[in-house]
Amino acid sequence: MKRYAEHGFLNKLMKRFTVHPTIRMELLDQNRAKIDQDTSFETLAIGLAVISSVLTVVLIGILCTSYIKMSLATAATALSLLVSLSAAGWYLFWNMDIYYIIDREKQQLLLYRKIFSMESSRPLQRFDEMNLVTVDSEHVSAKRSSYYRYSTIILLNNGRKIRISDWITDFHQCNSKTQALAEFMGITFVEGQPNRIMKITPGNRYGEMTVEHKTMFQHIFCEPAHIIGMVIVVLLFLLVLFLRCKG
Repeated sequence: MKRYAEHGFLNKLMKRFTVHPTIRMELLDQNRAKIDQDTSFETLAIGLAVISSVLTVVLIGILCTSYIKMSLATAATALSLLVSLSAAGWYLFWNMDIYYIIDREKQQLLLYRKIFSMESSRPLQRFDEMNLVTVDSEHVSAKRSSYYRYSTIILLNNGRKIRISDWITDFHQCNSKTQALAEFMGITFVEGQPNRIMKITPGNRYGEMTVEHKTMFQHIFCEPAHIIGMVIVVLLFLLVLFLRCKG
């Protein structure tokens, strides 16, 4: 099978470590578009490569400075193991490529995999099984700040979501590229909203779905399940308080 794209090593490596990644969409020809996304397998490979390389450098530094005493056999075994793991990680990272292909001619979403010399292209969904394309959102809380991040998703007729892009923090870029993708596929596009949490209401018997965008306050305090949970917590707190007072 023909390989759809070739990547330079530095280009691929820079994409992996970009602090603010972009939605990686590329037009292959008039009927096919490629959407690249980091997968768990690729993350595992680069993680193994980087960690092993760092530990190799640390071990060499320790051996050179004699900071830790160890026998020649132990040092040689540890160094050979780390070098082997590092080489395996980089080799796997270099020879692995996984991404989505939108094929308008076949009217399908395909998953392309290349691992070493093995290549495959597997159909995932037909266009007529897709309900709409939109922007998903997620609120991320960190120690000193919080932010929203966004990704492109395909919502199927059965309510299942397929996320086909990486998470990025630039809403306008994600929204515009998602719209371009929907137009390329000829599927309904529902515009996202910045700094909002997306909520999907399951479709009725006619397959219609409702996509809403709520603030964090609405998402937490206006959902029935969340309200019931908070009521239960308050009642348990009052019960514990009452039992302590009685005691």
